[in-house]
Amino acid sequence: MRVFQVIALCWIAVPCVPSVAAWLKLRRLHQQGIYAPQEVKLLLLLTNASYLWILLALFYRTALLGPDYSSQRYSTIAGNLAAMVVVTLWVLVRGRKFRWPPFFAALSTGSVWVYVEIAHIPF
Repeated sequence: MRVFQVIALCWIAVPCVPSVAAWLKLRRLHQQGIYAPQEVKLLLLLTNASYLWILLALFYRTALLGPDYSSQRYSTIAGNLAAMVVVTLWVLVRGRKFRWPPFFAALSTGSVWVYVEIAHIPF
């Protein structure tokens, strides 16, 4: 059982890497005088807000996700998952010069929401 907990925590930590890489690339481009579109920044902020929701839900589960087996919990999870699917597709379609870092950040955050969805299915 302990192995599964370690795998789950590592999986939850994965979106941190592409998110930090995306912000560092934005900063590097800004220092070179190249400005990313506001749309990319907004999508990256949405991804980071969703990821922050996951991290805070580790400590304040009921307050952020809702009571166990409630419709509020399932709609919160489904809403965040749907948002990450939309952000992932939007970045993939619209992002031209700055596509891959936000794409992987949104994709990995979405995969964590899939894990949260699966972990809360009543058996």
